Amino acid sequence: MGRIGWPNSVGLPGIDYTCGFCGREVSASHGWFANNPDYGQPALTRNFQHFYVAICPRCGNPTYLGATEQLPAVPFGDEIGHLPDDVAALYREARDSVSAGNYTAATMVGRKLLMNVTVTKKAAAGQSFQAYVDYLLEQHIITPDMQPWVDEIRKLGNVANHEIKPIARSDAADLVTFVGMLLRVVYEYPGRHQALLDARAAKEGAGGSA
Repeated sequence: MGRIGWPNSVGLPGIDYTCGFCGREVSASHGWFANNPDYGQPALTRNFQHFYVAICPRCGNPTYLGATEQLPAVPFGDEIGHLPDDVAALYREARDSVSAGNYTAATMVGRKLLMNVTVTKKAAAGQSFQAYVDYLLEQHIITPDMQPWVDEIRKLGNVANHEIKPIARSDAADLVTFVGMLLRVVYEYPGRHQALLDARAAKEGAGGSA
């Protein structure tokens, strides 16, 4: 798909923000603006003279930048590479849920993520949550030092799934952070290592055929 074009946009004075679509820190110079009637109020998070719809110079998608909000918001947490498609989709859903203030939903998605990760490592489907944590440890997918924070994913997920009380942002953020740590260990680090080996083999093969 080609980059989106916006032929009727106007010039902007270099609006700095992190794009919620592509995740890059950018400075937008095109988009639209409207007067901010509360400009100058010290309580505003962004003391903008205008509200903006800024066009990302990298991916071309529009972002609304108001006095106190950005839509779409920047996903919470870090980008992680080498994830299976279904795991990547769930991780993005959990990150987006935290950013949108849907903390119970984020926690429940994080719980589901742990189950999916374990099944991709050949655990049987339909087991208890504790059984999945135990499987990760027994198969040496995680180390004993990692077990406490992996078990924290289970505990927070159980609260979201079985208890009435709402989930606080801090708990949802912690769970998504812990999930991200697990995904790095299980997928990203091995994937980066394999990519390094593949590149080295390709280089050696090219040298041998010369």
